[in-house]
Amino acid sequence: MLQKIVFLIMQTLKLTIILLCLLSLSAGAQNRIQGIVIDEEKQPLPGAEILLIPDSTGVIADEKGYFNINISGKGKYILEV
Repeated sequence: MLQKIVFLIMQTLKLTIILLCLLSLSAGAQNRIQGIVIDEEKQPLPGAEILLIPDSTGVIADEKGYFNINISGKGKYILEV
């Protein structure tokens, strides 16, 4: 009987640790870079392609020139338009 209780407690503890790890991973993945692409006359550039280097992740600016790129973590990135 005591062994079953200890087993259930250990299984619950393992599940809790796994869930906490998954939550921390998903919270860390929520970093992003956002902005607006404008031309030399400070007008928005809809449809501009923005490439994140070194990740090779790309997005297209919306009709008002705004963009959002999800990034995997902290570091230095280069945006190429």
